[in-house]
Amino acid sequence: MAPSRLPTVSLSAAALLVLLLLRPAAAQAPTVVRAGYWFPESGFAASAINSTLFTHLYCRFAGVISGNFGVVVSSAYEPEFSSFTRTVQRQNPSYPSDPTQMANFGAHLTEWRAAVATEARSSGNPPLLLSAAVLYLSYYFLPSIQYPVQTISDTVDWINLIAYDFYGPRWSPNTTDTPAALYNPGRSESGDEGVNSWIEYGFPANKIVFGIPFYGWSWQLADARNQGLYSPASGESELFNSTAGYAGYDQINSFIAQNRANRVFNSTVVSDFCYSGTTWIGYDDVRSVSTKVAYANNKGLLGYYAWHVGADDNWTLSITGKGGRDAEAFFAGKMGEKNPKMSAVRYSFTQLEIATNDFSIENKVGQGGYGPVYKGVLADGREIAVKKLSRNSTQGDEEFKNEVMLTTQLQHVNLVRVIGYCIDAGERMLVYEYLPNNSLDHYLFDPVRSLLLDWAKRVEIIEGVTQGLLYLQEYSGQSIVHRDLKPGNILLDSNIKPKISDFGLARILTTDASEANTERIAGTRAYCPREYLQNGVYSKKSDIYSFGILLLQIISGKKCGSQYGPNGDLELHVYAYELWKEGREMEIMDPSLDDSNSTCKLVNCLRIALLCIQRKPMDRLSMQKVSSMLRDFYNNDNAADRNIEIRDVRFFSDAVIDVVQLPEPPANCSTNKVTVTELHART
Repeated sequence: MAPSRLPTVSLSAAALLVLLLLRPAAAQAPTVVRAGYWFPESGFAASAINSTLFTHLYCRFAGVISGNFGVVVSSAYEPEFSSFTRTVQRQNPSYPSDPTQMANFGAHLTEWRAAVATEARSSGNPPLLLSAAVLYLSYYFLPSIQYPVQTISDTVDWINLIAYDFYGPRWSPNTTDTPAALYNPGRSESGDEGVNSWIEYGFPANKIVFGIPFYGWSWQLADARNQGLYSPASGESELFNSTAGYAGYDQINSFIAQNRANRVFNSTVVSDFCYSGTTWIGYDDVRSVSTKVAYANNKGLLGYYAWHVGADDNWTLSITGKGGRDAEAFFAGKMGEKNPKMSAVRYSFTQLEIATNDFSIENKVGQGGYGPVYKGVLADGREIAVKKLSRNSTQGDEEFKNEVMLTTQLQHVNLVRVIGYCIDAGERMLVYEYLPNNSLDHYLFDPVRSLLLDWAKRVEIIEGVTQGLLYLQEYSGQSIVHRDLKPGNILLDSNIKPKISDFGLARILTTDASEANTERIAGTRAYCPREYLQNGVYSKKSDIYSFGILLLQIISGKKCGSQYGPNGDLELHVYAYELWKEGREMEIMDPSLDDSNSTCKLVNCLRIALLCIQRKPMDRLSMQKVSSMLRDFYNNDNAADRNIEIRDVRFFSDAVIDVVQLPEPPANCSTNKVTVTELHART
């Protein structure tokens, strides 16, 4: 479809005054016009106009630029032009005086839409765009004078929501206030209140364009020592009294630089202010603009508009509004989707910066190869965990996309939920539900904290991880291979219930495939089976191998590594296998664990672990079988059956095990903790 062409037909706030508020009723003769001109340089205040004497008022003059026929208003009179309609209406609150005039406005829009369609047919061009600038609420100053919401929805391409000028020194002179608050607890003057008002009356969110001011209003403080929000004031600042208190963003930045003014961002209302001496200015700076753009995205709005671009300072706010890479383009093509449907919320950098207290050290709760993790609190009070990928993170764009796209499709009590992401300001961040009890490795390998996990709790963890993997492999609607299952990726909630996390390396097996190949070997070495490390082959049996190592660690409390056995040269899983063969399996168990009152015995779990880590993938258990065996153990207090054969768990056969050893991990690879990605060419 060809794009709509410019110019856009736009009904401004001033046009509403001329075309609607002072328009004669339809029943009157069309020649009944009582009009008057007003111009700011006359010295006669707009507030002194008695508009009851007129049907139309003209605010003169805008100039026409030679050559391109653009319209321009002298900067000296711009404040008077922009405030003319509001000033006249405040002095004459009867306009519009009844719902009939709003109905006339609806009829007028219908005529415009018909004219647009006629022009398109006659010219053969795409239809012109029709938009209308409207007040932030769905009624015009008085609740009884409701906009014709349905008619507007049916006729315009979008509305420009005037979500600013809620407060200013001329009409709110006695206290400093927020000219364009996004939120305003306990008060109706806010952008969010306006958006919700229109949506509640049936106007579609995707036809709302949210207004953001690139200017502010300045007050004169009554006391220079009292310079907070809602401080006593006495009208517009003396510094900006020539413009009735108006100050463009560029002027505000100059004021800040010249006077070393203090800047303050208020995250509750989402608004900025600055002050120096007795001058106080409320405005939108980078944080507010970024948060509002993110709000428009998350609310499903069509977009935002700026009033006005000429007040920007070196395009600072415009660049902030444009933000980083487009989310749909960034995620396109993942999981076979050309146009992915994102259920995760896109957050701005500013929102997460505020939530985490500027990513403070006090909020830092973890660190991995990908970067730090911070605890945060969103504006609605929800606790979150923010994984902030470092610039040199081993997790690249592909892993980041993968985790967002995949986890938003998965819903299970034993999987960590990703609730959002950020690709703003050059940053890549993932937002998770917050789990207060850290990861499993935080407990297993610490001699003191491990005591908090008695056998009953560890059985619950084993069962939870089993159910999570079973869901991934069999019940999610897809066959998903995690590829990085380890204690560090098992997070614990407030009740010590486990949740599998970190799906950056996960892959989906196609319907007819039991395994797949990759040249990009990724994961944590100690938890990877032989066929994957050597040949890049991964399957559901790869995760079962990782589960077996994890289970071995849960019952033993031991780290992976080549420090076990008589000579201190055996890997943990080989050491466990040797003890099993010799009937000395209890020697590997965590001595703090007591299974005497449990139907799930330590030795039975060791047997399951060894069956999961057998050298050949075909010999390993399935997750259904693991779940079934655990269930049998719960229902029957039976000892491990030694008659079931457990094949060799070592990577190499007995004939060569003594002379061929696994290579040591590379310098950048930890045996136990850090996930690494290495490229290996296969021959």
